[in-house]
Amino acid sequence: MPAAPTPNIVYVGSNTPTLDCNGTLNGSAFIDSCGTCVGGTTGKTACVKDCNNVWGGTAYTDNCDVCVGGTTGKTACSAIEAETTCNFVGTIDSNNAGFTGTGFVNVTNQIGSYVSISFKAATAKSETIYIRYANGSTATRNCEISLNSNIVVANQSFTPTANWTTWTVVPIVIQVKQGVNTLTITSLSAEGGPNIDAIGVSANLTTVQCATQTISLTQGWNLLSFSVVPTDSSVATLFASNDVQEIKTATAFWYKGQPAAFNSLTTLSAGQGYLVNMNTAGTLTISGIPCTGILQYAPTGWQLIGYPCTGILPLAPTPISNYFNTTNCRIIKNFDGYWQPGGVNNSITNFEPGKAYFVMF
Repeated sequence: MPAAPTPNIVYVGSNTPTLDCNGTLNGSAFIDSCGTCVGGTTGKTACVKDCNNVWGGTAYTDNCDVCVGGTTGKTACSAIEAETTCNFVGTIDSNNAGFTGTGFVNVTNQIGSYVSISFKAATAKSETIYIRYANGSTATRNCEISLNSNIVVANQSFTPTANWTTWTVVPIVIQVKQGVNTLTITSLSAEGGPNIDAIGVSANLTTVQCATQTISLTQGWNLLSFSVVPTDSSVATLFASNDVQEIKTATAFWYKGQPAAFNSLTTLSAGQGYLVNMNTAGTLTISGIPCTGILQYAPTGWQLIGYPCTGILPLAPTPISNYFNTTNCRIIKNFDGYWQPGGVNNSITNFEPGKAYFVMF
C-alpha cells in the first residue's frame, strides 16, 4: 500500500503555521476594534474612532467645528457654500479634495483679491460664523474681513493647513442686521488669501442665491430697470459691451463722450427706473444678488420707477394692482401701454422684469 502524501507545509525553524482571521495561512489579517477581520488579503482597513471617540462611529465635525451625528445627539449647523457667490476675484475650483458642496473659491494671488458671500438673517443679532478654508502653502495668509462694508477684523490670520486638501475653520463674531448681509474676505498680501470652501452658520442665517439678469435693449429709447445688485454698478462697467448714447432720470443724466465731471449720473441702482438711449440694439447682462426693499418713489407728479425689488427668484411679471390703487395712483405708462386703477381697457396689467414705468400720482 503506498505511503500517504506529505502535507505541503513548510516549517521555518520552530514556528508553527497558523491561519489568520481570513483563513490565510500565515496571513496578516486581524480583528480590529470594531470586531471586523481587516488587513491582509481582506481588502479592508481597520476602523477608527469618530470625533465622539466611538470606534467605527459615524459622528463627524461639521462646518461650525462641532462634533455632530453618530451618538452625539447633535445635528450639523448650516453651511453657506462659497461657490454660490457671484462676487469674487479668482476662480471656482474643485481640484482639491475634502471640500463641501460643489467646489471652493480660489482667490487670485494678489493684494486686494476677495470673495464676498451674501446671506439673509431672519433677525438682527450677534452671530459666530466659521470660515472653512485650506492653506497648503508654508506661510500664513492674512485677510481683512468686513460685513456690509464695515471692517470686522482688520487682519485675520489663516495659518497653513497640512496641504490644500486639509480643511479647517476659524470662528469670527459678527453683528448681523435683519435681511441681506454681505461678508467680504480681502487678501492683504501678494500671495492672496486661502481657498474658501464654506461658512458654517446658525439657522438664523440662510443663503442668498446669486442671479444673472439678461435684458434686451432696442435701438433708440428704452425704459430700463434691473433687479440684481452687481459688484460694480458704474455706467462704464454695466454698459461696457453696449453702444449707449445717454441715460437719464428725472434728476440726473449721463452722456457718452462727455467729461466725467459733467455727468451727474455715474452709477445705477437696482430697482430704479432709467431712460436709456441706445445707438444700436444690445443685450445687458448683470449678475448679483436679488434686490430687496420697498418700491421707492415720491408721491407727487410724474415719477419714473422700476420693477419692484421683491428678492424673489425667478424674476416674473407681478400685478401692478399689488402696489397701486385709486388711493395712491392716477395712471401708469410705458412704451407698451398704460394702466389705471379700476380701468377696464388697461393695455398693461403687470410690472415686467427689466422694464421701467412712468407713474402719475
